[in-house]
Amino acid sequence: MEHGKQLHICFVDYGKAIDCVNWSILMMALKRIRVDWRDRRVIKNLYTKQEAVVRLGDVCSKSCEIRRVVL
Repeated sequence: MEHGKQLHICFVDYGKAIDCVNWSILMMALKRIRVDWRDRRVIKNLYTKQEAVVRLGDVCSKSCEIRRVVL
């Protein structure tokens, strides 16, 4: 950054957007616009097969699946 130059910052809360996604419709839309199946698989796996562990110091918990809560 240089002094006197404009700086633009944008924050997008993807968490809120992702919670509202209908994944079946999204996958069909991506297929319809000819997004390659490998790319669609990566997108799907990024958001539908997530797992997490809790680490305290050098000790990790068992892995657990992260799931979307439907209200």
